Amino acid sequence: MKKRIAALISAVFVLLALCIPVAADGASYIFDVSGALSAEDWATLEAQAQDLSDRYGCGVYAAIVDDSDEYGSDVSDASERIYADNGFGLGEAHNGIFLLLSLSDRNYALHVDGHDAMTAFSSAAQDMVEESFLPALGDDDWAGGLADYLTACGECLERAASGDPIRESPVKAILIAIGASCAVALVVCLILKSKMNSVHKGTSALEYVVDDGLTLTEQYDHYTHTTETVRVIESDSDSSSDSSTRSGSF
Repeated sequence: MKKRIAALISAVFVLLALCIPVAADGASYIFDVSGALSAEDWATLEAQAQDLSDRYGCGVYAAIVDDSDEYGSDVSDASERIYADNGFGLGEAHNGIFLLLSLSDRNYALHVDGHDAMTAFSSAAQDMVEESFLPALGDDDWAGGLADYLTACGECLERAASGDPIRESPVKAILIAIGASCAVALVVCLILKSKMNSVHKGTSALEYVVDDGLTLTEQYDHYTHTTETVRVIESDSDSSSDSSTRSGSF
């Protein structure tokens, strides 16, 4: 009975926190409006999130709600509204990452805001973060899912702080390019082969005579120059966007 009362009080407190802008100093990072977490789990996750946020200067947030439709038109819109309305993020750029879980429809949104946060949480890094928490959430292990989320965020932030942020591996792009080139080359060879098969040797000299008579001219091939085309590929760090939001189901 005492645990239920404590959970209810915690849920009411968090609900108020989501409706009132939170100051940067002494702010909370883990919000459980639905009461899915025990008091002990919440305290552990809150301490871990605060430690990461203080250590790297990038807010790491998460919230569990019953229905994201109460906060926005969809889960992505709700995550952006909650982030902005509650003053989430650290520094002037409001750097931070925010995971919103909507239990009723089992949807989630991952919102990243601020240039430094976007550097640490590139598209490839966000893929890694998602892969970390989805298995536990699929088993309704909310505390475990958030713990995995925080651990993955810590790895991304540490990589960025050491000057080696997570980026998409070029191997996949290279393999795709090689495969496409081979496919194009194969098609060209097949076309040329089909045209060559249609040529036959003449059996009579008349086949080589045109109406205006047979004219022979000399032809020469002269090498002049080589043209090289260079395409600039922009990296994640070149992006001018300072925020991103992705969503999915668990």
